[in-house]
Amino acid sequence: MKINQVYLITGKSEKRNQKIQIIVSEIVSAESLKTEMKRRLFLRLTEDDSSNIKKQLLKILKVHTGRVPVVLYEEKKALKWVLDEKYWINSSSELEEQLIKLLGRNNVVFQNESK
Repeated sequence: MKINQVYLITGKSEKRNQKIQIIVSEIVSAESLKTEMKRRLFLRLTEDDSSNIKKQLLKILKVHTGRVPVVLYEEKKALKWVLDEKYWINSSSELEEQLIKLLGRNNVVFQNESK
């Protein structure tokens, strides 16, 4: 940790000996959080994708939990939405490979937002 830096602290508070204490479970610098939040993952489900594929997809996403939003586009219904935060990911080459194997290369796109 550095002096005069902003951090996001996750944890819980408790009162002990008439004092409030914070038990920290995670500390993330605001700068790294800002960089992560500018990134998004777009996934397209084609008409051929079954409910079984959707289940596999959600299972993969839950394993790679992080702060990168996931946008899902369902081609058959022409619907697009951001998945719940519990399915947001920590982008990695391993995750990208798994998603490409499941959905196909043209259906997995990582995008960085421009300022």
